[in-house]
Amino acid sequence: MKVAMLICAAVVLTGCTRVTVTTGSSISNEDLEAFFHKHKVDGNYAAALKKSAAGVASYLATIHGYRDNMAVCKSLIEPYNKDPSLSAISGTYYCQELR
Repeated sequence: MKVAMLICAAVVLTGCTRVTVTTGSSISNEDLEAFFHKHKVDGNYAAALKKSAAGVASYLATIHGYRDNMAVCKSLIEPYNKDPSLSAISGTYYCQELR
């Protein structure tokens, strides 16, 4: 499964400068965001799902492949922001369109 995911990532990232796909960690959050700022997926901007806890923002996921990625992202975070007990670490989830 990991190999298939790496192959898919390699296909998606083909042509992206300074990006290599390796075993383990291969791209920083900053490089991932920079890639999606420069590239649409199927004509739509990706959305970053993030969490702010103790003043630190964490990049959790990238939502892409939907007609409205922001709407999908917001629907994913809504239950966690409504009921903080669903999250192991307190904080606020938010979405950021990568354009």
